[in-house]
Amino acid sequence: MTHSIDFNSHLFLKYYRNKVLNTKPPLTRRNVSLVWQKYARKIGRFDGSPHSSRTTLATHAHENPNIKLSHIQHTLGHTSIQSTQKYTKSVDDHKNSASFAVRY
Repeated sequence: MTHSIDFNSHLFLKYYRNKVLNTKPPLTRRNVSLVWQKYARKIGRFDGSPHSSRTTLATHAHENPNIKLSHIQHTLGHTSIQSTQKYTKSVDDHKNSASFAVRY
């Protein structure tokens, strides 16, 4: 069995009783947030959001010297590298701060 990647497909699809509902539109941002909040409550977490997970992904990827910024850009689906650099700027600012240089 081979798998192909359709980069134009949706990440989140509607399911009902373990069946994909192809006749329905994909989940909206609001639906994704509601599902996120539901499961966050179940595990006792009340902070975070789908977007904060994107930010965490971009931050951790940027901290890895083996991952190119262009790969992070592609993963996040940004057409402009400047959009990706907004995520990584805070990491660079933090690394260059005086408090980060202090050894404890």
